[in-house]
Amino acid sequence: MHETGIHIALVDDHNLFQQGLITMLQSEPLIESIQGYNSAKAFLNDSRSQQPEILLLDINMPEMSGLEAIKLILQQLPDIKIVMLSMRLSYSSIKDAIQLGAKGYLHKTAEKEEVLEAISKISRGKSYFADDVHEVMAGNYKSEQSILPVELTPREKEILSLICEELSTSQIADRLFISIHTVETHRRNLLSKTSSKNTAGLVKFAVNNKLD
Repeated sequence: MHETGIHIALVDDHNLFQQGLITMLQSEPLIESIQGYNSAKAFLNDSRSQQPEILLLDINMPEMSGLEAIKLILQQLPDIKIVMLSMRLSYSSIKDAIQLGAKGYLHKTAEKEEVLEAISKISRGKSYFADDVHEVMAGNYKSEQSILPVELTPREKEILSLICEELSTSQIADRLFISIHTVETHRRNLLSKTSSKNTAGLVKFAVNNKLD
């Protein structure tokens, strides 16, 4: 838990939406501060002084889209947690956002309670993808790939959850009181069972199957 509130940045080129979301969130005890920007470039030019913990990033913007901005933002602020905001839930955009490092994805019509839940969860090292995002991902994932159902053991699910929290192999070993070798064996099994090539693939599998 945070001893103080969370510092938020919001990048959205629609002033009405931006100001509405700021007004909705700024009085919440969970939020210490929230700063709005009209473009990713404006945020990047100012972010070093702000050092926000979570960035709410509009996906569709002129000049530089949210997807184009993710890589630049994470290069400059590697610890920031990015939540994508969009009016349209496109499978390709969601997939690209996850692969680029976004920790969450919300529809711009989300209720305040859901936005706060996403912020709270992500601030604790989790990820957050709205139910309708899960539905889009799961539906397209099944149509793209004809695969047998994957059955994970309780321990594999536990390790997958910790991988999604970005814990290293040694941290997972310490958390579960098992050896690094055992964690690596479970990780190899997870990669094989889920047909994943890397950690991003495991996270994608967890998101698709609501295991995160």
